[in-house]
Amino acid sequence: MKKEKKKSTSTKGRLVKGYIPPVSIEFLEFDTFRKGMKDMLKGNSGVYVLYKKKKLYYVGMAKELFGRLYHHTKDKHKNKWDKFSVFIIGRGSYLKDIESMIHRISATPGNIVKGKFKGHYQYDDKIRKMVRQVSQIVKKIQQK
Repeated sequence: MKKEKKKSTSTKGRLVKGYIPPVSIEFLEFDTFRKGMKDMLKGNSGVYVLYKKKKLYYVGMAKELFGRLYHHTKDKHKNKWDKFSVFIIGRGSYLKDIESMIHRISATPGNIVKGKFKGHYQYDDKIRKMVRQVSQIVKKIQQK
């Protein structure tokens, strides 16, 4: 009698479909590697990360990962990073939120724009109101 396979309840891999750990930019100079990366990333969207001496330099998102990544070897970011990594995301609809979240968590000197979240202002207003209320209470206590 065959054993029935258990259905996995794990949610791993539902968002991130692939990951390329940090790789030296120098590999992009080799035709074989560049072509292999291009083929591997073709048609994939995701988030890419640029590093300078093991420190985060820039985080970006792209629907065509390789083209965007390779473009940074020639644009204003040229010579400002030495390694890259890639996170292939299954659904492109999450990309902007993921990128904005990363920008707000980390300090990336290469990123000027930090991104926004839909509807996040409603929480900003609530937090500011609570901070004002607590500040007023503290002020009253200090005056006593």
